[in-house]
Formats: sequence, C-alpha cells, structure tokens
Amino acid sequence: MLRKMVAATDTATAIGRRDVAALLLGFALAARRSELRLLDWADIEEVEEGLAVEIWRPKVNHTGPLGVPYGSNPATGPVRALRAWRQCLLDHGRLRPGHRDPHPRPGHP
Repeated sequence: MLRKMVAATDTATAIGRRDVAALLLGFALAARRSELRLLDWADIEEVEEGLAVEIWRPKVNHTGPLGVPYGSNPATGPVRALRAWRQCLLDHGRLRPGHRDPHPRPGHP
C-alpha cells in the first residue's frame, strides 16, 4: 500500500517530494502526524546508517534519537526521500543551510 501511495504522488513538484518524505519518514518512525509536525531540520542528523531523528513523543518514554535506516527499495527509502525534499527546498531558496525554525514548538522539551 505504501508503494502505491508513493507511486501515485508527483515527485516532480516540491509538494510531492514533501508528501513522499512525510509518508516514508512517518512510516519508518511509526510517528503520529503531530510528532512529524514538530520536527525541525535540526532534529534530523545524517549518520552512516541513515538518519538519527530526535522526536518528541508525549505518550512514550524514550531517550536519545531514533534510527531510520536506508530502505532496501530506493523508491520507498525514507532517507533518500528526505534528502530529495531538502535538496528541492535548497534549490528553490526555501531553506538555507543550517536553517533553524524560528517558531517555538509548544510543549516540546
């Protein structure tokens, strides 16, 4: 089902790349929409194995970042999808390297 959703999305647009990245990252993290919404680029670190994501989960106790590995299928790999969206934002001047969201996150520790 996830592959069908990704295949049906137009990844030629920034919105399509965003949607695919959100779908795949949310699936990989088993994250709620509210948890994805609170993510900032500073919460995501690229590591050798994929991504280390610091996610705030109000109903789950955990310490440290969650790992997101490279997917075995390039079309459904969350790391590749997130990189593609970020690069699209950089290419269109919508994100500066080292950018941090200036808006506070309510309830975030």
